This record gives sequence, C-alpha cells and structure tokens, in this order.
Amino acid sequence: MRAGTRTFLQPPLTLQPGPGAALDAYLVSSTPDTNFGPNTSVGAGEANLAVSTVRGLLKFDLSALPASAEILSAVLSLFLFTNVAANARTFRIFRAKRAWVASQATWNEWSAGQAWQTAGGFGANDCEQTDIGSRSIPAADAVDTEHAFTLTAAAVQAWLSGAFANNGLLLKADTETDEQHFWYSGDYVTVPALRPKLVITYMLPLNP
Repeated sequence: MRAGTRTFLQPPLTLQPGPGAALDAYLVSSTPDTNFGPNTSVGAGEANLAVSTVRGLLKFDLSALPASAEILSAVLSLFLFTNVAANARTFRIFRAKRAWVASQATWNEWSAGQAWQTAGGFGANDCEQTDIGSRSIPAADAVDTEHAFTLTAAAVQAWLSGAFANNGLLLKADTETDEQHFWYSGDYVTVPALRPKLVITYMLPLNP
C-alpha cells in the first residue's frame, strides 16, 4: 500500500468451501500410498490406539479478495470431528511449498508420481519450517469444539501478492505421540458450518 493512501476497513471475508470446491486431505504413515482426500475429516497427530502418524493439508482459494487488499488478520477455524488423544499438544500450521493435489496426495507423494522430499510432507522443500499459526489443544476437547488458529497476516498477504505461491497449508502436531485429532473437512455435508473456515479481515484503498 502506498504511503499516505487512505484505506477503509471492509466486512470480513469468510471462506468455507464445501464439496467440489474444498481442497483438503490428510496423510497417514501406516498407509503411505493411500489418498484420503475424499474423506469427511482431516487430521493430525499420532493415535493413542495405533502407531500411525497423520498430517493434514488444507487450501483456500483467495480469488474473492481484491488484489489491492491489505490483510489485517486471518483466522483458520477447524471443528473437532473425533478425538483419539491422550495428551494436550501444540498443533502448528505451515505454508506448503508443493502444489499438492487433494485427490492424489499421500504420505509418500504430493501428487501422482511426485514424491515429497521427505515422506509426510515436512521436508524443507515441501513446506516452510517456521509455522504461521499455532495453538495448544487439550486432550479432552469434545466433538464439534472450534479450534481457531490465528495466522500471520503477512503470510496471507504474500499469497495474495504472489510473493509466495498459495499451495495451502500443512497441519502438524509438535510431538507426534498420542495426540491425534480429526476435524471436519470441506467434504462434510450434514452441518456446513462445521467445515474448515478462513476469516480474513482487510482494508482497501480509497482509489485502488
């Protein structure tokens, strides 16, 4: 935004896509060649019932944002689908570097025939190594609980400007031992309000 440009706060933009528009999936270490894109949930962590690590992928289309928007805040909300955790843990959100495909991504590959640098999608060439949002989640949270992640506004601004390609997000637990949670995905149809939601607050210049 140019120095001295007058800006005006806009109504928040809420992105909460459903089936056919939503882009999300999860990766499972115990079934490394299976795609879970069509599932009605997206998860992260490691189950206290079996040794299997899960990481989530989510992406939101930002084309509804004007190119001249100045991002003030961005909050990602996930709503708890099921809980198989025995511990409270911090879950972190990272910007992805791979143009993963929701219907093809697996623990081993980000799209068909294209391997992650590191299986599970957390290599330095797969995603950033510094999170853009995090929150601690208790072990005992109930189904349908909202978990809101405040994302770094500048990271979303970089997506909008094209300075950083919008390849979406990777969701990962800090310590992947006995803290697995699943949240409703964009393919969940029964209660649309429980799908992943990104709320962006922004301003526009008077003369963009």
